[in-house]
Amino acid sequence: MNTFMFTPSCKSSLMVLAVTVGLLTGCSATQEKGADKSRPVAVSQVDSQEIRVSNPRELTRAINRLRRGGTIIMEAGDYADLNLSLAREYPAEKPLVIKAGKGGTVFITGNTSINISGENITLSGLVFERGTRSGGQAELIYMGGEHNRITQSHFNNVDDLAGVWVQMNGRYNRIDHSWFEGKTSGHSYINMDIPENQPLYHRLDNNFFTRQPLGRNGGSASRVGHGSMYLNNARITFEYNLFDDESGESEIISSKSSENIFRYNTFKNSHGTLSLRQGERALVYDNYFIGTGEDGHGGLFVRGEGHVVFNNYFHNLNPQPRYKEEGAVSFGAATGNFDTQRSAKGLNGRHFPITRNILFANNTIVEPGDFAIVIGAQYGTRDRTLIPDTLYMVNNQMTGARRQSVLQLEGARDMVWQANISSNAVRGIDSEGVDTVDLTLADSAFGLPLPTGQQPGLGGADLSAYLQKLKLDMKWKENQTIVERIRNQPATAGFTVPLNPEGQPVYPLSKNDVGPSWMKQG
Repeated sequence: MNTFMFTPSCKSSLMVLAVTVGLLTGCSATQEKGADKSRPVAVSQVDSQEIRVSNPRELTRAINRLRRGGTIIMEAGDYADLNLSLAREYPAEKPLVIKAGKGGTVFITGNTSINISGENITLSGLVFERGTRSGGQAELIYMGGEHNRITQSHFNNVDDLAGVWVQMNGRYNRIDHSWFEGKTSGHSYINMDIPENQPLYHRLDNNFFTRQPLGRNGGSASRVGHGSMYLNNARITFEYNLFDDESGESEIISSKSSENIFRYNTFKNSHGTLSLRQGERALVYDNYFIGTGEDGHGGLFVRGEGHVVFNNYFHNLNPQPRYKEEGAVSFGAATGNFDTQRSAKGLNGRHFPITRNILFANNTIVEPGDFAIVIGAQYGTRDRTLIPDTLYMVNNQMTGARRQSVLQLEGARDMVWQANISSNAVRGIDSEGVDTVDLTLADSAFGLPLPTGQQPGLGGADLSAYLQKLKLDMKWKENQTIVERIRNQPATAGFTVPLNPEGQPVYPLSKNDVGPSWMKQG
């Protein structure tokens, strides 16, 4: 439900305020051709906390009037060359809300620059398109401050300039129920930079992302941190998002920071992977990775330490790696030589970090392409010579691989394989850890195949022993929640349909489940 849908006021008294404006930059949303732009314009005010506006100048004046919070309703039309600096700190009980009177009728065009550095500020129902940013690589929106929000908005082929569309800094900010498409230039849709010793706690939820191939690095939907920030705890949550043909580059999301959460998302028909590129202790659970079998449709690529990858579903993928073999799930080889010059700059001394100490449990992989799992992916290229070690592979199901379920390169050590099920024999792995079972598939409640029946596995008490090795911060509520859930896991193998906090099943998302409510089909 859209919290910020406009409801006309029942108040009968209207006050018309006459304000004098200078020459406008761009056109008024309602101004007739040839009209005198220097004449007074009317701003209608329903009460002291709600103002209607119809052009950029009126919007700026309304923001200046609402110093104690309130709602600005933007009338339909183009708002060209909008330049806003929103630095005021509003109280949580009386935020500043800037929204379209009707979602999808307000178009932010031209040379736009919006800087949000205050608190409790919301933009809602806007369409960003036909842009001409003059800032080169500057962002369209800088989102700093705290408890700020972009919701119910559509970013549509804004411009062809380099630079991100949203730079999401600050803390406790949110982007939700929005739609991102059509970026043809370099850099991601949304970037985040992570400071030391201050998690951001951002939330990105119920959004839609799609992107055509960029042809080079820099085409992800989101970059979460930078190489110099990989040990900084970000604690950013991606949930209930649909990435559909999000194919800008090999990384759909590039996570380069620690303690991020990826849950209840659907990655569909995308030429790339959810990439834990650098960083530690990510939580990846209850996601769907779905392809059509087309070349390049990927799943999950894992590097770093201390991650939990639990109860994810992978179907009909077909990774086509640039470097060596990859699977629906790949655990990457690390850089062999430690680079002291990189380390002196604050970067990881291993450009491709060591992969170890990871719990990979209760995942189901169906028709993954050549391999369901590759341990040591990209080995031998760009000095990647260290094979992952100390992985806890428990309660997983794998079926339909063209070559074999697991490719584990020689050199992996201290590996734990327990209660895994494979439809074909896996060479080089203790047979007690991967049982060969002829799995029978049937359509699930969400219409995609799952193995029938229940295969036995390890229960929560046994899984807890591995959780304790990951060094999770148990003061953080999110870690408490997933640890408690895994501890209550029944002694069965494979994926089960997750339930949201309200106890409802979470199935793969469609376009009609995400994005602005005003874009949904009836």
